[in-house]
Amino acid sequence: MPESLVQPKMESRFFCFDTYRNETFVMKLDINKKADNGSKKIEFIVNPSLLTTVVNNLDNLLAVPTGCGEQNMVKFVPNIVVLDYLHAIGSKEQHLIDKATNMLRQGYQNQMRYRQTDGSFGVWQNGGSVFLTAFVAKSMQTASKYINEVDKAMVAQALDWLVSKQHSTGRFDEIGSVIHKDMQGGLRNGIALTSYVLAALLENEDAKVKHAVVIQNGMGFLSRHFDGINNPYDLSIATYAMWLNGHSLKDAALKKLIDKSTPTNNQTERYWETTNKIEATAYALLSFVMAEKYLEGIPIMRWLVNQRYVTGSFPRTQDTFVGLKALTKLAEKISPSRNDYTIQLKFKKSTRYFHINSQDINVTKYEDIPEDTKVLEINVGGIGFGLLQVVYQFSLNLENFENRFQLDLNRQNTGSDYELRMNVCANFIALLTDSRSNMALIEVNFPSGYVVDSNPISEQTTVNPIQNIETRYGGTSVVVYYNNMGAERNCFTVTAYRRFKVALKRPAYVVVYDYLNLNHNAIKVYEVDKQNVCEICEEDDCPQECKK
Repeated sequence: MPESLVQPKMESRFFCFDTYRNETFVMKLDINKKADNGSKKIEFIVNPSLLTTVVNNLDNLLAVPTGCGEQNMVKFVPNIVVLDYLHAIGSKEQHLIDKATNMLRQGYQNQMRYRQTDGSFGVWQNGGSVFLTAFVAKSMQTASKYINEVDKAMVAQALDWLVSKQHSTGRFDEIGSVIHKDMQGGLRNGIALTSYVLAALLENEDAKVKHAVVIQNGMGFLSRHFDGINNPYDLSIATYAMWLNGHSLKDAALKKLIDKSTPTNNQTERYWETTNKIEATAYALLSFVMAEKYLEGIPIMRWLVNQRYVTGSFPRTQDTFVGLKALTKLAEKISPSRNDYTIQLKFKKSTRYFHINSQDINVTKYEDIPEDTKVLEINVGGIGFGLLQVVYQFSLNLENFENRFQLDLNRQNTGSDYELRMNVCANFIALLTDSRSNMALIEVNFPSGYVVDSNPISEQTTVNPIQNIETRYGGTSVVVYYNNMGAERNCFTVTAYRRFKVALKRPAYVVVYDYLNLNHNAIKVYEVDKQNVCEICEEDDCPQECKK
C-alpha cells in the first residue's frame, strides 16, 4: 500500500441546443494544493451521446465488493438501463448490445444466490428484505425483455411475498436487514419504502392488475399523509409513484417537489438537497419526464451528470440504478440524431477544435491536457446536445484525509514469522444528525506473501454482529460486512499466514467505509518485519554470506 491514494475527479457540462446557438463554458479544476508532485493527469472528453461513457464502461461501472444481494445488483441493473437506451435510439452497434446482454445474464445467475425459500430476496442468505425484494423484482421484470432466463413466475412469487407484508393502513415497513437507512428506516412514517414498493408494482403490468387492491391501499396511505410529506427524499419517490399511478394528487405533488428544489450554477442546474440528494433528484427527473416537462428536466439532467464517476456510474447502487434510469428516460426524448456543432477548447496558450455530427453518436473524442492547467474555456456553436468532461486525478497523502470512522489496529505477538495476527477495531464517529452509518465494510489487505485460510476471523464482538465475511484476491484480502455502525466498538481478530517468501514487503492497509457514502471512511497502514535474503533463499541459491 503506498503512502498516498489516487483521487479521481470529474467536471462536466451538458448542453442541449434545439436551435443553432453559441455558448461558452468555463471549467475550473479542483486539485488539492497538497497533491503529490508529478501525480496529476488531466484529460478533456467530448461525448456526443449522454450514455456513451456508461456503454463503454459496462464491465467496470463500480469496482466494489459484491458479497451481498444489494451490491450484486450494481453488476446487473446498469446493463438493463443501457439496453433500454440502445434500443430507444435505434442503435445498430450489435457488439454493445451483445456485451450488455451477456453481462445481464451473468448478473441474473449471481442474484439467484440471494433468493430465499419463500420467494423473497435478502441482503444476506438469512431472510427476505422488503426493500431488496422490490428492487430485484422490478429489475428482473425489465431484464426479461432481453434475456430468456428470467422466470416470470419467480418474479410473481417475489411480488406476492412483497404484498403480503403490507400493513392494514397501506404502509410497508422493512422486516429484513437495514442497509439503506433513509429508505428502510421508517423514521418518517414509512413514506419512502411504501412509495418504492408501489413503484415496483406499478412498473409491472401483470402486478398492476393482480395487486390493484394493494396498490389502492398504498396510494391511500400516501394521499392521507401527503400534506405532511416535507422531506425532499420522501416526496421525490412518492411523486414518482403517484405519476406511475396517475393519481389525482400527482400534479400537486410535482408542484410541491419543484418548490423544494435548489437551483444552482446561475439557474442552469437544479437538484434536491437531502441526505440522498442524487437518488432524490433522479426520482424527481423521472416525474418530470412522465409529466412531459422535458425542457424543465434539462437543468436536473445537468446536475445529475455532474455527480457521476469517470465510469459514468454514481457513488451508490441506488444512485446508479435510479440516476441512469432517469438520464436514459430523458435522453430517449432528446435524440442525438440532430447533432451538428463545433467545439473550441482553450487552455493556457493552446487551442483545439472538434467537429461533431449526427454520425458520431457513440464516438468519444479525447485530448490530453498539461498537468499545470487550472482553467479550461470551451465554446460550443451549432445544434444538438453533448457532454463535455474534464477527467483528472492526483495523489494525496493518507495523512491529509478527514476520517468519519475511528480505526485501530493492534499487531499481536504470535512467536512465529509465518503467522500474522491482528486485532481490528472500528466505530462510526457520530454527528448530531448522523448517529449511525449505513452498511459498513472493513477491508483488511495483507502484505506480499501472506494469505488467509478458510476461517480468517475470530474473537469478534457481539454487540453489532458481523453479517458476512468475504475472502478476495486469492486470500490476500478479507472484507467484513456490518449492517451499520455507531459509537460502539466493533472488533475482531484476523489471522493470515506467510505462504510465499518475499524479501521486500510493502506496507499493507486496512480501510473501513460506509458502503452508501464512500466519503465516510478511515484508513490505516501497517507493516510486517522485513526479511533478509538469507531467511528466504533456498540452499543452492543463497549468496556466500548466508552459508557462513
